[in-house]
Amino acid sequence: MEHDGHRERLRRRYEAEGLDAFETHNVLELLLFYSIPRKDTNEIAHRLEETFGSLSAVLEAPEEELRKIEGIGPQTASFLHFIPQICRKYMEDVSRPQGECIHSSEEAGQYLAARFIGVQEEIVVLLLISATGRIRFCDTVARGGFNSADVDLRRLLTLGMKFKSSSAILAHNHPSGVALPSQDDLETTRAIAKALASVGVHLIDHIIVADGDYVSLADSGILENLRE
Repeated sequence: MEHDGHRERLRRRYEAEGLDAFETHNVLELLLFYSIPRKDTNEIAHRLEETFGSLSAVLEAPEEELRKIEGIGPQTASFLHFIPQICRKYMEDVSRPQGECIHSSEEAGQYLAARFIGVQEEIVVLLLISATGRIRFCDTVARGGFNSADVDLRRLLTLGMKFKSSSAILAHNHPSGVALPSQDDLETTRAIAKALASVGVHLIDHIIVADGDYVSLADSGILENLRE
């Protein structure tokens, strides 16, 4: 069939040139090969790009929105939606500090920022560190927002004691904003720092992630001012 020859030509082009030479619809077309085996995916790729506007917007779109595109079934929608999660896992792995130890706010920022790739809701991540800087725990501890109503302080204290941590780093994201703290962010950070200190855990940073960028409240001097 004609589209079989087109698929082979596109694959050969990818092998010869890599993705850097591909336009957005070419990348989408190539991806669709793996979930739509016997159909011309060129038109579907164009429809996706025209509807959502960019590669990232397509991959971050809700599955129900993807299924509205002609030619996109449940399996393909799930496949596309799965890709940012794979990217996040990959970046978490390659950003993992050598020796599983955190030695600087830059290392912490890169490591934690990777956990927010493709995340569309606001989440809070807690990183617990031993006295020697070794990572003891790192996971999502709240979803929906960063304020006293969304963050369970008792759970944070329990985790801090359970993993015998001396230090903690918080991270949360602003999915549709900039990586700057709001007043609520500052007040909640102050409350968490005070609560953790009561069980001997020192909050050494709070990292805010937005649009691929992040801000360290420790590096900016904001965290120290909150303790005053």
